[in-house]
Amino acid sequence: MRRPRVRVTQAAPLKSPRESAGFLMTSARARQRLERARGDGGLMSPFARSKFRYQVTPSDRQLWAIGMVVAQWALLEQLLAITADGFTDKEDTNDPLRKHFESLRGFDRRMDALEGLIKSRMKMPWQGEILGIMRQVRDLADLRDKIVHGTWVGKLNAQQAGSEAHGVSKWIKPGPPFEWKLNYGGIVDVAVKIDDAHHQLMMFLIGAWGSPQDFTVSDAIKRILT
Repeated sequence: MRRPRVRVTQAAPLKSPRESAGFLMTSARARQRLERARGDGGLMSPFARSKFRYQVTPSDRQLWAIGMVVAQWALLEQLLAITADGFTDKEDTNDPLRKHFESLRGFDRRMDALEGLIKSRMKMPWQGEILGIMRQVRDLADLRDKIVHGTWVGKLNAQQAGSEAHGVSKWIKPGPPFEWKLNYGGIVDVAVKIDDAHHQLMMFLIGAWGSPQDFTVSDAIKRILT
């Protein structure tokens, strides 16, 4: 099955992701007002937690922030896959390069394959710019993995407003052990950074095409290949 062509139509001038999300507000009181206004810091009903035999330590707003990390990462990973597909022949449903990429298991292996294509086939200065974005993505992958695969620690009283998990840790293999003190604001910061990396990659691709009109990722990539 061929991948769908992604098009971006002319839209209003883009603001930075951080401005759009409103997370430049730094005081705790200002953030609380923002959360109440947007509903992203509200408590879930006690019934929602009572469905589970084992209660998790993150507060409701921490759970919301963890969900944003997961959702934003899914968007970024999808754009990375579409970018890799841009190196293939879109008219050939059995393109061997596409088959190889789709067979790779593990994010690091797919990133290695994508970076290899960029280094061997993309023109400068485009190559240098996108490789900088790829380095950011790898750093964010480590933060995302810690948030998603670590164990959250703290007081088991998450139904009380204001109680939060103190951080996340992992002591089992594979991978080195870690312990990370992380509150709600820190989790949101990771989600916003993922959103920012997604935005940078999309703006890179639009820039390669030259215009947001009649834009597809595949056409943009092919325009800057050697």
